[in-house]
Amino acid sequence: SYKNYDCTQYKCVSTIYLNPDIDYGEFLDVRDSQVYKTVQIGNQTWMAQNLNFETESSSYTDGLDSSEIHGRVYTWNDAVGLRMEDCPKDSVCFLKGTIQGVCPEGWHVPSFDEFHILKNTVTELYDSKHDLWGSRLLKSQYGWNEGYSTNETGLSIIPTNKRKTEGALWLSDGHLTGYDDERFHYLFYSAKYVLSVKFERNWDEFPRFVEREKNQQINVRCLKD
Repeated sequence: SYKNYDCTQYKCVSTIYLNPDIDYGEFLDVRDSQVYKTVQIGNQTWMAQNLNFETESSSYTDGLDSSEIHGRVYTWNDAVGLRMEDCPKDSVCFLKGTIQGVCPEGWHVPSFDEFHILKNTVTELYDSKHDLWGSRLLKSQYGWNEGYSTNETGLSIIPTNKRKTEGALWLSDGHLTGYDDERFHYLFYSAKYVLSVKFERNWDEFPRFVEREKNQQINVRCLKD
């Protein structure tokens, strides 16, 4: 339920997959009157739900309940606010700084470094659990295999592919300057691929960093500036 917004007047994003023990904040996206829950993890404030803002090229995954639950999916160009001609499919694009992209004002698409900060924070806050359960701490108890997630952080990552086995989020960087960075869990380097982070049903450790083609459509989680 929402505390600060009347859901008969605003479009409240579904809360069915959140952690009921977390005291979430709330944020109104004035562009389309949708209201999101937010969660603070360390010094970062994240949206606790996938972005559901409609753009010309966004869509929702066929076979899932609704975009109000799972959010909309975006190409990487759409997510970071670049036209395809500004960064074509087979071009290398290095994006630096804070990239608002499809996120509302005051929020942005998280970078590789910012997601790595999240990883470090979770390691510090849940030291005894992180090595084996890093991914469980971030994933919702809704949708994944029973017992595979605890969502203690409240970030509430959900599976959003048709088979409900994977949840994936875009990162803003595009490409990194090196491909042998020790922080990579899994990453290969090619001009046609850009960065994302991947959560899997049968993967307990911290999520993998992977690269995808720019025209693939996956979700966006916004991070507060």
